[in-house]
Amino acid sequence: SFGLFDGPVLSYTPFGSCADYTPRCRLVSYLYDYPRMIMVADGAGEEDLEVHTEDSSCPPRRLNVDPLVLGHPQELAVSPTGPMVAVVNERSELLMIDSVTGAVRVADFSSQEDGIASLAWSPCGKWLAYSYVPVPHVACIKVLNASSGRTHKLTAAAFWNDCPAWDPDGRYLYFVSSREYEPVY
Repeated sequence: SFGLFDGPVLSYTPFGSCADYTPRCRLVSYLYDYPRMIMVADGAGEEDLEVHTEDSSCPPRRLNVDPLVLGHPQELAVSPTGPMVAVVNERSELLMIDSVTGAVRVADFSSQEDGIASLAWSPCGKWLAYSYVPVPHVACIKVLNASSGRTHKLTAAAFWNDCPAWDPDGRYLYFVSSREYEPVY
């Protein structure tokens, strides 16, 4: 990884490395307290989340999330103010994972392929916005209250609404909407 665009590339050895097998690391992201980072690694044979320090001053720590619950992570987003990590797996489940305790809860689910995507935390860390696909060819924007776990639909499921992003103050939520008005009679 790069240390904020300066210095050499740093290499991190995942938990469980040996001479015969070098685990893969992916979806690396800094945690809210900067010198620590979280990543998906497969050092124990199954993918799991690992917490590393940037300077490798502490050994890597596995969260030991049940592989049947974690699945195959597709997207990962870290809260800017706390230890919560949002993960979307291949089953279109939105998982909220505590990076300290490893506690997991399923926050939302879509029955559509790639039904949850584009995770975006608010600057205060209280809300998580994401694109949700309830039926094919339609997506809406939903937000999750990180503390209560309740979700709210912000846009109607009539168009393809995607890529939510918060303004720096967290007062406004922007998104891209693909709208096509060509009724066929």
